[in-house]
Amino acid sequence: MAASARLDAIEQIRSLKARYFRFVDTKAWDALEGLFMPDASVVIEEARADPFTPRELADLLRDNYGRCVTIHHGHMPEIDLDGPGSASGIWAMSDERYFDADDPRAPFASAIGSGHYHETYVRTPVGWRIASLRLTRLRLVIVPLSPGG
Repeated sequence: MAASARLDAIEQIRSLKARYFRFVDTKAWDALEGLFMPDASVVIEEARADPFTPRELADLLRDNYGRCVTIHHGHMPEIDLDGPGSASGIWAMSDERYFDADDPRAPFASAIGSGHYHETYVRTPVGWRIASLRLTRLRLVIVPLSPGG
């Protein structure tokens, strides 16, 4: 693959991941689901051991973070092109979650975490899509709810 084609593919994958973070933070759940292959495997062990489908991920985030302010950042991507239509990547990440004090479903007041996304990608006729995602945490600091809410 020519250097310019490699750089273009890497930039497209970087844009794909940027949309992932933005869609989570702006609560664009259907658009988020569209970033994945329909049969993608999403592993977030802090949520559950079994993989999620993209629809299940969107539903989980909608149900848990619908009233929550989230801030996600991806850093220092390591993207390897495995072939003309496949790639893998590791992203350092940080995220923040802040729940409304009056949200009866809030599990805690806030959480700040860091870790890595390990992903694979597939090029489709409409662009690159996430084929698999695994979130690994290095640290998660949770601020409990104050007494009485």
